[in-house]
Amino acid sequence: MSDNSASNKRIAKNTILLYVRMFITLIVGLYTSRVILDSLGVEDFGIYNVVGGFVAMFSVLRAGLVSATQRFITFDLGNNDTKELKSTFSTCVIIYIALAVLVVILAESFGSWFVNNKLAIPAERIGAAQIVFQFSVIAFVVSFISFPYNALIIAHEKMEAFAYISIYEVFSKLAISYIIYIITYDKLIVYAGLIAIVQITIPLLYYLYCKYKFKETTVVWKIRWAKVRSIYSFTGWAMFGGFANIGFTQGLNVLLGMFFAPSVNAARGIAVQIQGVVTQFVGNFQLAIDPQIIKSYAKGDVDYLRKLMFTSSKYSYFLLLFMSLPIMIEADYLLSLWLVEVPECTTLFMRLILLTTMYDAVSNPFGKAIQATGNIKRYQIIVSGLLILILPVSYIFLKLGFDAYSVFVVHVVIGFIAALVRIEMSCALVNIKMIDVVRGIFIPSVLVTLFAASLPLLYHIVTEDSLSNMIICFFISCLMMCVSVWLLGMTKAERQTVKSKIKQKIYNL
Repeated sequence: MSDNSASNKRIAKNTILLYVRMFITLIVGLYTSRVILDSLGVEDFGIYNVVGGFVAMFSVLRAGLVSATQRFITFDLGNNDTKELKSTFSTCVIIYIALAVLVVILAESFGSWFVNNKLAIPAERIGAAQIVFQFSVIAFVVSFISFPYNALIIAHEKMEAFAYISIYEVFSKLAISYIIYIITYDKLIVYAGLIAIVQITIPLLYYLYCKYKFKETTVVWKIRWAKVRSIYSFTGWAMFGGFANIGFTQGLNVLLGMFFAPSVNAARGIAVQIQGVVTQFVGNFQLAIDPQIIKSYAKGDVDYLRKLMFTSSKYSYFLLLFMSLPIMIEADYLLSLWLVEVPECTTLFMRLILLTTMYDAVSNPFGKAIQATGNIKRYQIIVSGLLILILPVSYIFLKLGFDAYSVFVVHVVIGFIAALVRIEMSCALVNIKMIDVVRGIFIPSVLVTLFAASLPLLYHIVTEDSLSNMIICFFISCLMMCVSVWLLGMTKAERQTVKSKIKQKIYNL
C-alpha cells in the first residue's frame, strides 16, 4: 500500500511538472503559430506541412519499435533488473542507428522523387520544397536515434527533464518567429533550416541529461541476438499498429496534398496544431500514469493496474473535454482572433479532429495495459487492421469527388469502432467486465458532456461573436465542467477523497 501511495504522489508531481511545461508551450506556441502563418503565407505554410508530413511517414520504420522500447525499458526498471535494463537499452540504441541509416537511403532515393513528382506543389516552389525536405530528413534522423533516451527518462519518471527542455524549445521557436518576420530572404527555407537546428539540439540535450543521470546509458556495442529477437517479436506486431497510425495521420497529409491545393493542407496543419495543444493537455496526464501501468503489471499488482486504467481513462476524457468544449463552440471567432488569414475549412477540420481525440483519450490507457502484458498480436491484427483502412477508404472518397472533409469523417467513424474494440480486448486480457467500463467510464462521460455543453452552447447561439462573449462562453464552459464532473463524473468515494485532501491541506496551513 505504501508503494502505491508513493506511486500516486510521483504521478501527481510529474503531472504538475508536465502541465507547467504545457502551459508555457501553449502560450508561446499560439503566438508563434500566428506569426509564422502570417509571415510564410498560406501556400508556403501548406508546403512546409505537407513536405514535413511526408518525411514523418518514415516514422513507420520505428513505429512498433517505439512501443517495444518503452515497454521493455519500463518493464526491466519495474523488475529492478539493472543488468537486463542495460542490455535492453544498448540493444535499442544499436537498432535505432541501423534503422536511421535505412531512413536516409529511402528518403534520398524515393522521397526526393516523390516530392518532385507527386505532391501538388507549384512549379516555382519545387526548389524550396526540396531544401525543406533535406532539412526535415536531417532533423528527423537525429530525433529518430534519440528515442531510447526519451524512453529512459519516461521509465524513470523524470518528467522535469521534459519541462526544462521544453522551455528551451518554445523560446527558440519564439526567436525563430521573430527572425522570419523581419528577414527578406526566402522565408520558407530559412524557417525550415532554423526549425531543423532546434529539432536537432533537443535530442542532444536529452542525451546529455541521460548520460549525467542514468548509469545504464553506457552503450555496449555488442549485439545480443536473443535480446534483439525478444524486442522484435513485440516490435513486429506493434509496427503494424504504428504503420496504421502513420497512415491515417501523415498519410492523410500526403493524400490531401495529391488532390488539393496547399491551402487545404494549411487548414489541416492549423487544425492539427490545435489538436496537438489540446491532446498535450491530456497526454501529460497519461504520460505520468503510463509507466506505472507497465510497472504495476511487471510487479503483478493487477488491482492497482485496473485502478490506474479506470482513473486514466475517465479523467483523461474530462481533461480533454475541459479544453475542447469551449474551443469547439467558439472555433470561428477564436481562429479569426488568432490568425491573420484563416484558411478555408479550418473550423470544420478542427472540430472533426477534436472528436477523434475524445474517444482516443478514453481508450488509450486500455491500449497501454495491453502493451504491458506483451500479448499484442491479436490486438494489433484487429485494431490496427481497422485503423489502416482509414487511408484507402479516404482515397476512394476523394477519387469519387467528395470534399476534403470526407477524410476526417472517415477517420471519426473507423477510429471510433477501433477504440471500442481496443477497450473490449483490454478488458478480456486483465479480467475487467465490459459492464463495469460502461458504468464507470462511458455513462459518467456522456452525462458530463451533455450537462457541461448545454449552457455554453445555448449562450453561443443567442449571442453575437465578440471578444467579451467568447470570454464569457469560456468561463461558463469551465464552470459547467467543474460542476458536472463533481456531480456526475465522480463517484462518492472520489468526492470524499478530494474533500479529505482539501481539508488536510487547509489543516497543514
